[in-house]
Amino acid sequence: MDINILKSNLFEIATEVTTYKQLGYKSNSYCLDDKKDIIGLNLINMQEQNILDYITLIDTLESLYLGTSIPKGIKNLKNLELLDINCEYLKEFPLEITEIPNLNSLALEKCEFSDFPPEIENLTKLTTLSITYSNSVKLNDNILSLKNLNNLTISHNNITTLPKEIKNLSNLNFLDISNNNLSSFPVEIENLLNLNFLDISNNNLSSFPVEIKNHLNLNTLHISSNAITKFPSIISHFKNLNRLEISNNNISILPTEIGNLEKLTFLNFDNNNISNLPTEIGNLLNLQYLYLSNNKLSHLPTEIGNLLNLKSFFISNNKLSSLPIEIGNLLNLESFYISNNNLTNLVSETGNLEKLDSLDISHNNLSTLPAEIGNLSELNMLDLSNNNIVSLPAEIRYLHKLRILTINSNKLSNLPQEISKISMLNTLQLNNNELRELIPELTNLKKLTTLEINENQFTIFPSEIFQFEQLDRLEISKNQLTTFNIEKGQLPNLSFLNISENKLAEIPKEIEYLTKLQYLYANNNQIDAISSEIKSLKKLALIELRHNEFIKFPEELLKVTSLKSIFLGFNHLTEISRDIVLLKNLRALDLEHNYISFIPDNIDYINVIDLNNNKLKEIPSTLFNKIKLKEEVTEQDEGIFVFNNPIIFPPLEFIEKGGDTLHTYIEALEEGSEELKEVKIIFIGEGSAGKTSIINRITKNIFNIDEPKTHGIRINQKIDKDKTIYFWDFGGQDIMHSTHQFFLSKRCVYVLVLDGRKDEKPKYWLDMIKSFGGDSPIFVALNKKEDSNVFDISQKDLHKQYPSIVNFIELNCLKENEQGTKKLEKELFNFIHTSNNEHLSLGTPIPTKWVKIKDTLLGSKENHQEYNMFDNLCTKYNIPQSHRKELISLLHELGIMLHFEGDLILENYYILKPKWVLDAAYKIINSPTIKLNKGELNESNILDILNFNDFKEFKKYPELENYTYNRLEGKFIITLFKVFKLGFMIDNKMLLPDLLSGDYHDYAPLNDYIYVIYQYVFMPASIMPQIIVNLNEDILNDIVWKQGVLLESKIFNCKAEIKADKERKTLHVKVSGDDKKEYLAIIRNTIEKIHKPFFDTIEAPNMLLKIEEKNTEPKPISYLYLKQLEKAGILKFTPESANNSICKEYDIRELLGSVRSKEEEEFLLIQTVLQELLKLNEKVEKIEKKTIEEKILTLKANLGIAEINLESLYNKINDTLMRIHIKHL
Repeated sequence: MDINILKSNLFEIATEVTTYKQLGYKSNSYCLDDKKDIIGLNLINMQEQNILDYITLIDTLESLYLGTSIPKGIKNLKNLELLDINCEYLKEFPLEITEIPNLNSLALEKCEFSDFPPEIENLTKLTTLSITYSNSVKLNDNILSLKNLNNLTISHNNITTLPKEIKNLSNLNFLDISNNNLSSFPVEIENLLNLNFLDISNNNLSSFPVEIKNHLNLNTLHISSNAITKFPSIISHFKNLNRLEISNNNISILPTEIGNLEKLTFLNFDNNNISNLPTEIGNLLNLQYLYLSNNKLSHLPTEIGNLLNLKSFFISNNKLSSLPIEIGNLLNLESFYISNNNLTNLVSETGNLEKLDSLDISHNNLSTLPAEIGNLSELNMLDLSNNNIVSLPAEIRYLHKLRILTINSNKLSNLPQEISKISMLNTLQLNNNELRELIPELTNLKKLTTLEINENQFTIFPSEIFQFEQLDRLEISKNQLTTFNIEKGQLPNLSFLNISENKLAEIPKEIEYLTKLQYLYANNNQIDAISSEIKSLKKLALIELRHNEFIKFPEELLKVTSLKSIFLGFNHLTEISRDIVLLKNLRALDLEHNYISFIPDNIDYINVIDLNNNKLKEIPSTLFNKIKLKEEVTEQDEGIFVFNNPIIFPPLEFIEKGGDTLHTYIEALEEGSEELKEVKIIFIGEGSAGKTSIINRITKNIFNIDEPKTHGIRINQKIDKDKTIYFWDFGGQDIMHSTHQFFLSKRCVYVLVLDGRKDEKPKYWLDMIKSFGGDSPIFVALNKKEDSNVFDISQKDLHKQYPSIVNFIELNCLKENEQGTKKLEKELFNFIHTSNNEHLSLGTPIPTKWVKIKDTLLGSKENHQEYNMFDNLCTKYNIPQSHRKELISLLHELGIMLHFEGDLILENYYILKPKWVLDAAYKIINSPTIKLNKGELNESNILDILNFNDFKEFKKYPELENYTYNRLEGKFIITLFKVFKLGFMIDNKMLLPDLLSGDYHDYAPLNDYIYVIYQYVFMPASIMPQIIVNLNEDILNDIVWKQGVLLESKIFNCKAEIKADKERKTLHVKVSGDDKKEYLAIIRNTIEKIHKPFFDTIEAPNMLLKIEEKNTEPKPISYLYLKQLEKAGILKFTPESANNSICKEYDIRELLGSVRSKEEEEFLLIQTVLQELLKLNEKVEKIEKKTIEEKILTLKANLGIAEINLESLYNKINDTLMRIHIKHL
């Protein structure tokens, strides 16, 4: 390859990279100044080994950034000084690196090797080494002998201890060991006397390491995000300290010694519990950056006015009710963030801060601003959101450099004329006020590019808006607009328009004048038509029309060929036009919650299509590759989503498994198929309700007035016409409900038998059906066994609440010639023969070879087969190996065979007689031996229980077959109980929560706890037993009973009490201790995983927060409701009282913060920051790090979030912004 061509090509590749990494403390940036003399290349995404190998010919290279491939001959790069490698797939350290003669900086990320070779000592010029995100790497002697190192970064490696040999690195001046799991330091670290930079943040330190006391050269110290509760007095001796970060700890007192750090320019004390600042803070005369947000400060000392060099002051989310007048002395202040306090006024001395660039006083209780606000002539950003401001002072006109003015969520009913004098203003946010009109003078704002007036009281489109020639973004949602009129030439630069949640009936023809429009949001209106002139919008990339009145896909959109995203969810569409293929650029199509029954086969080019909750019955085979079942679709997803559709073909079971499974199924069909002709009817209801008598009448035409209760399960069959119908009769006793999960499924018909008893629970059974069977059809049999029985139910209300109910049928199974049962039989069989119901398997095409396997298994007399027997059967009928997994899945779903994946013991069993399993479960659950042992099952006596030796009375029950079980089969049954969370092991014994004593233990009550309650509409019987099983390792002193458990965390210093109340359908969780939020997060996560299979199709329980006060009794508060209030900007809440007393007002963020996990807080913060950043009139790739970090810190305070990792959050947000940028490109 010609070297000049290579250089030219690599130059083109590398110039696409806009950023270089920072390695340790030293920033190494290399630019590509000339194609002939390339000195730096960033080829992190380059995987082509043959091209990489040629890099070694470029002898001018000084810096090289590589992905997971290393060029051969890298040692020939004689001038290479910096090498940065992603080692994700490197199993050992590349020895060639040790032969690069001038290498002085080496960065290794995601190393999978553990040791460094002795040859690394050859890198005699190496001064900077970074090893990150490498959990397997060990700091061996070879690394710790690199005596010339002065810069070492070993962060994000899960290191728990530092080796003593670190003392050998005596020349270190930079050491970053952040984001590990260190709880202490070796004494030998005291030898590193040349350190001037030390980062030990994000570890598990409870105190500051005293071994560092003599490091008097330190000028930068990071100890944020540890578990430090007391300010380390040693720090006050570091007289050369320039930067101190000690945020995200639990320090309550800032000592007077802080005043000794007179060289300090940067102090970050965010997210602690400080209630007072010492007056000595005024000694820090060199301080330029002060961060005190998220503490408990109620006042500032007057000495704060001594900090004359202060440039940035963040003190959001405290309890300040006023500011000292000395604040006016901070004449060099540029950024002042004081949001989320209790300020009722802003001191006039604030007007002295003439260098102020950013001022955030949102989320306070201000009603006015001082006239002196007009003195802030350098002000660029002013945020007054969420106050009680009714008017603005006239002096606001003097803010000549103001670019961003935010006055959301106040009480403005009129705008002052003076606002029109702020000539540089480009962003004006007036959301959630009481405005009915804009002032004519506002049109003087010639540079306005963003105007937001959402949630006001506009009934007509303000004419003033049309005069803003530079306007790029307009938001006027949540008003009362009925028309949108615009004339040619108006808003010539508008690219973003939000007119959602108004009363618009159409997108008018005048839309054509917005020729630069790229994003149009018109959700939640009454729109049913779009003007054909929308075709003039040549740049329109996105249109959102969710929650409108469209009855067919708007053909007008098919001419807007620039469209990339269309959102038409929650309308009344019935089909998708085949002509949608005209939209060649379309990448996202949202059509959820419509009535679409057909989709064209030519839409596979669209990245993501949301068709959830429609009426699709068949999917074209050309789309099988992309079909997915997922309830919530995000912008990162790809595929065609068809959750909750009545799909018959292909079978849902195969869609759930994914593309390969579907292909296997279709491939098998090509060799011939037969329609499935089996149906399963499941009878459920209370014990003795009459289920068995009804089934006997239908299947055998027999009647027994003394029919005994069903103990376990009975399965009967009847052939009607060409259909084989299986009747499954479940025992209704409470104790058996937990085993129903083995057999309740979709693709069957349910018959709920009620007999009018007083304590009957029809909704419990209907919810159980909905939980396991989805929208399967239900017949309700009202078995009036006695003439006096009265059914206290409203059929209309039940049918409305459970639309899957086909019919209610009255009968009396005790009367010999009773007609109601015949009516039930007739309706069931008619439904089966005539219904095209997607919830039945009838008519599903099954490969002919698979049918032969099915028929062979049905004719087998064996209870089960092992893998090799089933495998031989498949071989006999020429079933390819690649088809067998799908065949097993289908047979399991049809109930012909049971097979449980995910456990080595269970996977080896192919259950041909499901009754063999349930009979075993019944014998265990009803075993007198286990009851006597309070729920303990000893593996040694499992065979006695299964083989009737435990309880001879079992033999009286005709539905219990005389099955025998060997030891391996006993092991299988015990494993089944474990896997399905019906029990857990303790010392070779299994404990069955369903059989525990109902009496609870005495124990000391918890103190200072978080208290949450789950309120259920339907509370499955197995919820509490599954909680006990899942959290069994934390059970404290065997304190566990049938409806409760006491826990002690193995990770945190915490205890928890969980109790179920079946009568009130509630679950009560109390958590106390130092890390109660985090332990509650684990418990919540466990509960929500248990909930998932139950509440996919029915109403999930509502999580409530319970506040306990001495004199009042606040009612539990819905967590979801509090989140909605927070989202709406409402920050205070007074709960109702249960005893008619007056409850105090609570801060919503504090209530939510008490139960929100760190993951929830981080997700909320990231989403909120991204929303705010995307509103900025800047290209995402050009948003500066400082801007992102300021947004994080501000919104963190606004959301009441305490602990954060700023660098980690920045990286995640920046990565997302880059993905958005790339996606846009």
